[in-house]
Amino acid sequence: MKLKKQNRKRIQFFSLMEVIIAITIVALVAAIAIKQLSGKTEGALIKISQTALTSLSGDILRFKLDTGKLPENIDELVENTRNLQGWVQYMTEVPTDGWKNPIEYVKDSNSSKGYTLTSLGADGQSGGEGINADLIYPKAKKQ
Repeated sequence: MKLKKQNRKRIQFFSLMEVIIAITIVALVAAIAIKQLSGKTEGALIKISQTALTSLSGDILRFKLDTGKLPENIDELVENTRNLQGWVQYMTEVPTDGWKNPIEYVKDSNSSKGYTLTSLGADGQSGGEGINADLIYPKAKKQ
């Protein structure tokens, strides 16, 4: 009988202070992990946007090879609005950048490709720095 009482005394519960310390440590580790991952997410969105610009450029090149002309706007890659000979559907919907903002297409005779594609960055506005910086394809050549 005495043995059972001694076993009961050995069963201990965590004190409130130990629980608070454990929760604090877990919260600190989570905060550090989230901070580390958020920077990687921003970099991934930039890479997604750069890939979208490059992919769209390939579709524009195919359009030009098939029709002999550059599209007037990105919508012409989805729908044959000018009834061009040789046209095929190049995509099912107009693409967006990594932040789900529309990609700007401008015919530009000064560009090496005859057009420029622009992602306006995370803020969706012209200019900016860091994650808000514009991504332009093709990149302007340095003079």
